[in-house]
Amino acid sequence: MFEFSQKVYRKLVADIKVPFRLKDSFQRIDETHIHEAIREALVNTLIHANYMGRMGIVIVKHPKGFSFRNPGLLRIPKEDIFKGGSSDCRNKSLQKIFQHIGMGEQAGSGFPKMLRAWMEQHWQYPNVEENTVYETTTLYMPTISLFPDDIQDALSEKYKENYTKLDKDSRLALILAFVEKDVSNHRLSSIGAIHPADSSKILRKLVENQFLVSDGVGRGTRYHLNDNYKVIEVQPKELEVQPKELEILNHDKIKEIRESQRTPKKEMQEAILWLCKNEYKTKKELAIFLNRDATTIRNKYLTPMVKDELLKLKYEEVNHKDQAYKVKEDLQ
Repeated sequence: MFEFSQKVYRKLVADIKVPFRLKDSFQRIDETHIHEAIREALVNTLIHANYMGRMGIVIVKHPKGFSFRNPGLLRIPKEDIFKGGSSDCRNKSLQKIFQHIGMGEQAGSGFPKMLRAWMEQHWQYPNVEENTVYETTTLYMPTISLFPDDIQDALSEKYKENYTKLDKDSRLALILAFVEKDVSNHRLSSIGAIHPADSSKILRKLVENQFLVSDGVGRGTRYHLNDNYKVIEVQPKELEVQPKELEILNHDKIKEIRESQRTPKKEMQEAILWLCKNEYKTKKELAIFLNRDATTIRNKYLTPMVKDELLKLKYEEVNHKDQAYKVKEDLQ
């Protein structure tokens, strides 16, 4: 089993695009939370398996995530698993062995660490399902983004700044309704790891604010995007058009971006670098020059470009109300 766990673990993390090192087999050095979560899932599969059951252990790695199936049903309530702190291990001796070789964590701490790792990546949340017919338990760990860029762009175009002002759980509900044509309380709860009562409040609020329309009653209620949604836009204060601003607005690339609803990411970054080459520009100024939503400009372009050291901040406080951006001198 030790040899099996070594071979499987190495295959599971072989192409994770985050550097890490292993020393003395499984001693962890500079590993990420993703490595930790995958190791926890593997160990949990082995120590919770019912080796007298009819089915075998099945571990699958595919482009959209991982799944870990072990024979045997859950020994604690499903709702308690991801909370942590509770454990009823089926094979306690195996659990202690894996802890001694550095692969197992304290009992009851594994699933919260999995959630933490997946939340950091904004991936769809892990989920556990039981099959009472075959008496198996399967942990699904999808590596699919909760907030795909193209879908967020489409929803931002439909709802304008009203979409970017929503919290992440409300945006997730709209994304599910967009992709799957509708969303239910159960679906939002399972994908977002949200308590059903909170999911219900989120969906009701989105209906009240006319983002969604409801269809049905009780647990069978489905929610659809409101095709008749109308954005009441507050026009931003226009720039006082000086000769310099007029020159920018008449620049071929800037004009092209202003007149287009979709621009390749690389072209948008090049335009931002050109605008910020010799002086600081705020997100609002950039939004007006590029005819885009200011929050989208900051989240999708400015923040990543600062992280990649293409731009520098005017103020050390990231959320400074007058924050502005400029190309770093060594790149000019």
